[in-house]
Amino acid sequence: MPFGESAKNQNLLLALPSVAACSTLVGTYFRSFASLFHILHDPTFHEQYASFTEDPDSMPLAWLALLYAVLATASLALSTESDLLADLSRKKSASGRILELSQRYRDMSMKCLEADHYLWNHNVTTLQALIILVYGIGHSYGPTWTLLGLAHHMAIGIGCHVDPSILNLGRIESEERRRCWAGLMMLYTNQNAVLGHVGLPHTALHANSQPPADVDDDELLEGPLNIQPARGQATQMTYLLLKFRLYDICAEICNGFLSHPDPPIDTLRRLDFALQEEQHSWEQRYMRDTESAPLPVHHLAHLNVLHSYGNHLVLLLHHQHALRARSDGFRTEWSRQRCFVSAKRILEVHSNLNTTQELATFRWYGRGLGSFHAFHAAVILVSLISGNMGDQDRAQGLEALSACASRFEDMKDLSTTSAQAAPILRTLISRLSWASQTGSSKANQFSNGEPASCANHLLTPEEHRDSGYIQQQWNGDFQLNDEDWIALLDQVAPQQWLTPSSIPWDHWQSSLMAVSG
Repeated sequence: MPFGESAKNQNLLLALPSVAACSTLVGTYFRSFASLFHILHDPTFHEQYASFTEDPDSMPLAWLALLYAVLATASLALSTESDLLADLSRKKSASGRILELSQRYRDMSMKCLEADHYLWNHNVTTLQALIILVYGIGHSYGPTWTLLGLAHHMAIGIGCHVDPSILNLGRIESEERRRCWAGLMMLYTNQNAVLGHVGLPHTALHANSQPPADVDDDELLEGPLNIQPARGQATQMTYLLLKFRLYDICAEICNGFLSHPDPPIDTLRRLDFALQEEQHSWEQRYMRDTESAPLPVHHLAHLNVLHSYGNHLVLLLHHQHALRARSDGFRTEWSRQRCFVSAKRILEVHSNLNTTQELATFRWYGRGLGSFHAFHAAVILVSLISGNMGDQDRAQGLEALSACASRFEDMKDLSTTSAQAAPILRTLISRLSWASQTGSSKANQFSNGEPASCANHLLTPEEHRDSGYIQQQWNGDFQLNDEDWIALLDQVAPQQWLTPSSIPWDHWQSSLMAVSG
């Protein structure tokens, strides 16, 4: 057909939103998703986007596919109050609009790739588009395995598994290739957990590509490849590199500890110490320059997400010992204390990500994996509270659980995990038996501890009273039969807590309903 190819390309352009809407979505992507999954070189993309706005026909189809992938992923981070949702979608609910926009732009990204014959005509830009598509689909719980496998083979086809230092490439392209390979390894780690291959290290796929340089994008200029290491403070690449260190510890927990029938206490201590060392290093890197300047929002988000995942690994490590029906002495009590502190910290992070206006563009994470971490923390807290615990700890634990359940219920229209977790957590809380008691003597129990810091804030006694909170005293009984509770927990092996897909949500709900009935 005459003019057929040209007309097809024009249709691909016409499906874009308005210039203003497109720029808003691009900005949202770089403030949010790009911060946690830093694959693109920001200045390069922004230069290309400026050229695109001047002359849309001048950009290759692979880059147009990349733009649509950015728009699709950015749609997941839009606020439910965003005017863009109503402008771009006719769906009734905010969640429906977000999902429709994301799917629409993913489809357009794939159409651009198909028009570019990407199966045999591909380059780094094609790979970037696929990797970002897979990342966005994964965070909206869509199927990614086939697309991820395609991206992996494409990366090998263009040599991303080979370190670019031997390919005579410039600094920017070299780092783009390293970032693509690192991004693929992160996606493979997450996907393997979904498929039940827990603990498979990200180094399992053979390659000699070095990790991306720990530098900010504005330090990447064309020239020799002698990039200097980070000067101590966090950079745009720090989060991704730190996450890989946690993946290594996670693999060792799953393969060298949880798989052992009777893991030695020395291994438990060593892995626990490694996690504490990692957490200490985050504070050193991210809080290094806060005396002279406030912590940037994206670094604050990085710290929260790292603490969510890092403390989740603490729960994974101590899960078996902390939830034993009978204490075997120091090891059990130590594990219970470590789990209690980490579970509370995860729920604080969940609150930060889902209620703090400063972190609004990262609520997609709080609704997704962050909510799964919070559910794991809540289940651990329920179990710990049912045992021997000081009054102040019980009160704080109950408060954190109730607040988490309320957040789950508020987010259930936007979060599959929250919708599944909310009724389970509410049922568990309702099965905790306590006797209500008012009066200043019980209120004093909440004021014996040190004031909470801004980062670890819990409601103060005054806030409790102002909100009409009834001070309550635990009576020490857990109404759910101990055998039933242990059987319920035993349905999920500790390593299955790595991914929401391993949790028997429906069975838990029906089991708890049966016990409640």
